[in-house]
Amino acid sequence: MNKPRALAKSNRIANYVSGLYSPTAHWIVITVGIVLRVAQFLYNRSLTEGEAALALNIIERSYMDLLKPLDYFQAAPVGFLIIQKYAANVLGATEYALRLFPLVAGIIALFFFYHVAKRILTKEAIPVALILFAVGDHLVYGERNRSPCGVARICGLGNAAFAAAHTRTGSSNPRPSLYIGWRCFHGAL
Repeated sequence: MNKPRALAKSNRIANYVSGLYSPTAHWIVITVGIVLRVAQFLYNRSLTEGEAALALNIIERSYMDLLKPLDYFQAAPVGFLIIQKYAANVLGATEYALRLFPLVAGIIALFFFYHVAKRILTKEAIPVALILFAVGDHLVYGERNRSPCGVARICGLGNAAFAAAHTRTGSSNPRPSLYIGWRCFHGAL
């Protein structure tokens, strides 16, 4: 009588574990990651000293002045500064406007990460990696500030996606024009 119960319990555990490997579970983790990032965005915490200095550079300078060295010992990629300046001009010089692009970059990074993970990780490793990437404190926190870290993640994951596609297809040059375009975008940001 104990063997059927043990077998039933073992089957339930096996079904639970196999459920972690399903695409549905992966999309649930991605959704949780998006919700966490949006919640941090809406929380609208006060600026750190570095964020305030970068925001002053973005708001007070013209587009051409953003090409020059920044004040207050700040540095950021020119493409990031121009996109942030555009957001401030269109949406207003608010904290939400300046945090919108890093938020979008962080959400896109979740999808890029999932794409790369499916290509290079084993079935068993995908949920673990995805959970760490989706709910990691530094990754969620990084998207709510004005730093270009989330954008850098997209660029790095894009490079990894191209490398994974190149390795998987075995071709010497999978899509040269797309790759060159991506590298130019990456360089600008």
